[in-house]
Amino acid sequence: MSCISVLAGSYKPITATITVNCLEVKKVDSFKYKIKIKPQKNAPAPTSDELDIIEDNKGEFKVQVTEPGTYDYLIYQVEGDDDKMDYDQTQFEAHLFVTTDDNGELQYTVSVNIANTAKKPLKIEFVNKVSKGGADDTEDTTETPTEVTTEKKTEKKTEKKTSDDGNDGGKDKSKKTGDETYLFVWINIFAISFVGIIVLVIERKRRYNQNE
Repeated sequence: MSCISVLAGSYKPITATITVNCLEVKKVDSFKYKIKIKPQKNAPAPTSDELDIIEDNKGEFKVQVTEPGTYDYLIYQVEGDDDKMDYDQTQFEAHLFVTTDDNGELQYTVSVNIANTAKKPLKIEFVNKVSKGGADDTEDTTETPTEVTTEKKTEKKTEKKTSDDGNDGGKDKSKKTGDETYLFVWINIFAISFVGIIVLVIERKRRYNQNE
């Protein structure tokens, strides 16, 4: 019995790590996540049960193990008091499987699933979001489309005015050409009549001279 007891306590302790990823929180200058870990049943306590992780970074819970076994932990985010923030409420179960290698040394693997489900994400990951109506949730508006539309309308009006002016010019030109033609006809009629009168006067004068 004593021999077995000595063998059971002869493992060299190792430190297992459980990694937590905290993603960037968009629309805020900086954010710090507060992540908790809670040992289940007979799982050894971590060196620290809370992590403060700045967004877009990762942190590690460290657990010292001294013998083979399966140890379970619940990992979750502690929500803050910012009412403009949607806190990620996902809870993860981390399972620490400690075994021995061929040399009798302790080794471990970590398996993760979303608490009370069979879903197994590749890693523990939290992401918070600014809720709708938050301070930085508004988007800038621009009046560029209105300005472009106004320019297009102005351009169309200018083209129409230019076109109208061109049409009026054509009408005026046609009108002037008609007036000049009418005047030219009257001048010709007057000239022909004048010549006719002169010819008639000369003819009468010639006949008068002949009669004498």
